[in-house]
Amino acid sequence: MVHMTIPLSREVVDTTPNGLALAAHVPTRRLEIRVGKLGMADFFDVNAVGGDSHLQFTNWTVDNNGAYDYAADTRGYTYAAIVEYDSPRWSVRFGEALMPTVANGIDVDWHVSRARAENLELELRPLSGLAVRVLGYANHANMGSYDEAVQGVLSGREVRPDVVAHRAQGRVKTDVR
Repeated sequence: MVHMTIPLSREVVDTTPNGLALAAHVPTRRLEIRVGKLGMADFFDVNAVGGDSHLQFTNWTVDNNGAYDYAADTRGYTYAAIVEYDSPRWSVRFGEALMPTVANGIDVDWHVSRARAENLELELRPLSGLAVRVLGYANHANMGSYDEAVQGVLSGREVRPDVVAHRAQGRVKTDVR
């Protein structure tokens, strides 16, 4: 991963160094750009309670944001670009990532025009220690349709629902949390 910080102010704030950022101080207003192979869950919907399975909860759904469908291969990584603006009271981050060719598959689809994931998150910090986040995503890929699979069974055309049999290129899955 390549990570570049563009300072937009002279003032700095202290940070807690972690495996993804080693700087002890960063500008209070800054633009951060990250490009490379990374885990989207390391940058979006991050919280202090359930974000590290080594030190906190061991339930992987808590660790890996079970309600948020992010682009990831079998090991939880993808190729992506993330742009983030930070200020003392709010932040906004946007990511564009490659989707796997099949759900949680090891290979990614490099054709961005037909398969990609967009993530947008707004983080507000009205009080010290309080963060309010709104996260939206849109995944574009060769995905199946649960509705079509169930309708196939209800109509008598199929014996059991098979989502894989109802894949179509260009399907979009969206949500806001």
